[in-house]
Order: sequence, then structure tokens, then C-alpha cells
Amino acid sequence: MQFYAATVVTVFTLLFSVLYLVPPVRNLAYFLSLSVVLVIASHYTTVWLLYLLAYKTVTPKGKVVVVTRCDSGYGNRLAIELDRRGFTVVAGCVNEQSDGSRHIKEVCSERVYVVQTDVTQPESLVVFESMVRTLCKNENQLWAVIINLSVVSLGELEWYTDEDMRWTYEVNVLCVARVARAFLPLLRESPYYGRRFVIVNSVWGRISVPGTGPYCMSKFAVRCFTEVLRRELLKFGIYVVAVEPNLYRLPQTEPSTLLNSYKAMWEKLPDSIKDVYSKVRKKQQI
Repeated sequence: MQFYAATVVTVFTLLFSVLYLVPPVRNLAYFLSLSVVLVIASHYTTVWLLYLLAYKTVTPKGKVVVVTRCDSGYGNRLAIELDRRGFTVVAGCVNEQSDGSRHIKEVCSERVYVVQTDVTQPESLVVFESMVRTLCKNENQLWAVIINLSVVSLGELEWYTDEDMRWTYEVNVLCVARVARAFLPLLRESPYYGRRFVIVNSVWGRISVPGTGPYCMSKFAVRCFTEVLRRELLKFGIYVVAVEPNLYRLPQTEPSTLLNSYKAMWEKLPDSIKDVYSKVRKKQQI
């Protein structure tokens, strides 16, 4: 934003400097430049005032935040940032010995608890919730549950099986609801105002991209679930926040990772299906 503003100011400064040298348009250039300066100044003044009036700092003391899937990606970085800001963090990791889990232990304070949990297994989720419950006592109470779960299944309709679709839905949809159901009682008991679920979805829950059928379908379902849950929990004073990131630079969104996923699906296809898609591809290239 600052780079954009600096670029605009520079371009207009150069433009009007040239126009000032031309007598017939000098007065017009003066009024135009003054208008531009007033518009920019008004914009930033308004943004600054809104920031002062609307921004509320959340006091981290005594607030416990649960984050799932902290082995890598958003969950890993979020756990580290929340610890930096002073929150007590319970970081759920699929593998407690993964590189991401070890990194959290190395760089974070004692306020971060790394817990090995597999949310696809109900028994593991029960243990995870019990651990968080034992932590929520006295001045420490649950304030937020950040549900960050996603697997990517790529390929066109004939490329993936029912089992591929089931697994995508199991993790991306059913596990999201399962985590929310597990922590709802504890979050409801919390005395904090503004307690919340934060569900990390995807911008692909709003657009349809060829070759990503199961993934987009699951993200549309999560978007629907989030909106329903938001209305259901209004009566308890619990917020439900949706985050819909794009393809940010993460290990799972690297071009090589996505290409390998496509290749894995392609290799499972019978030769007859491969021939059909290969012929169509060749025609498109002509």
C-alpha cells in the first residue's frame, strides 16, 4: 500500500511538473494537483481516524488459543506469531517430531504446548480436547479455536476415485466440523467476550477451477458450514470467523508439489483414459 501511494505521488509530481512549464495549462495543472493532494490526504486521514476509532487491541494474558495442523504452513507460522504476541498456544501437530513441530519448540516460549494429534481419529481428538481442558483453569481460559485443515486432491472427474473424494471430504469438511463440535462446550464455558472459532478455508470455496473438483467442492462445503455455524452460535455469543487465503507461498502450494499431485493421479489412470486426454491435449495445442 505504501509503495502504491509513493508511486502514484511520484507519477503525479512528474506529470504536473511538466504541465507547470506550459503557460496555457498552468492554472489547470495547479488546481488538478491541489485536488489530487487533497484527495490523498483525505484518504489517509480517514483511514487513520477509522483505525483509531475501530481498532481494539486484544489483551493476550490468560487467553488460550488452539491451532490445528501446525506441522507446516499457516498453522506453523500462526502458532509462532501468537506466541510472540503473548498468547498461550496449544499447537496440534500430526507428528510431534516433524521439522515444523521441532521448529516451534525451538523458537517459541513455554507458553506454547505442542500436542501430537490426528483429527481424523476421534479418539485422538478426545485426548487433544482433554489436554486443552486441563490447561483452561484459573486465569487461563479458552479464547479461540483456529481450525486449519486441508488436503489437496487434483485431477479431472475420471482421474480420481470415490476413495480420493472421500479422503478429501474427510479431512477438509468432516474434520472441520468434528473439531468444532469437540471444542464447542469448552468455548461456550469460557468467560471471555469475543471468544471465537476461526476456520481457515480457501478462496477456491468461491471459484471453480478445472482439475480441482474434489478440493473446490470441499471448500464450498466448508464455506456453507461456516455460515451456518456463525448463525447457530450467535445465541451463545461465540463468533465464527472465516479466512479464505489465496495461493500463498507454502510448501503445499509450490508448483512442483501441485505438479507431483497431478502426476500421481495421472499415473493411476488406465491407458485407455490416458489416450483420450492425450489426444484432446494435442488438438488444443494445434
